[in-house]
Amino acid sequence: MFLDNLVESLHQLCKENHLTYEEVSDRCGISVRFFGDVMRKKRCPSLRVLEKLCNGFQVTPDELLKIDDSTWESLRTAASCSTNPLDD
Repeated sequence: MFLDNLVESLHQLCKENHLTYEEVSDRCGISVRFFGDVMRKKRCPSLRVLEKLCNGFQVTPDELLKIDDSTWESLRTAASCSTNPLDD
């Protein structure tokens, strides 16, 4: 569900802003390959990458992930306890 919501939102944002994967990667500070893998649901981004996507598209996490703020904070708290974060 998480990745499905994210990919749907990213697809819509790219379409609305007429952006290519290359333009998104420049705008968000992530690699084109990583962004493509996310869009194909081959990789799940870390919270750090999600923040880069939010900043690049100027949207809030709940807008990007279609979740409420309390759920986002729970995810953030859980990730800060992680000993093996996945980053781009």
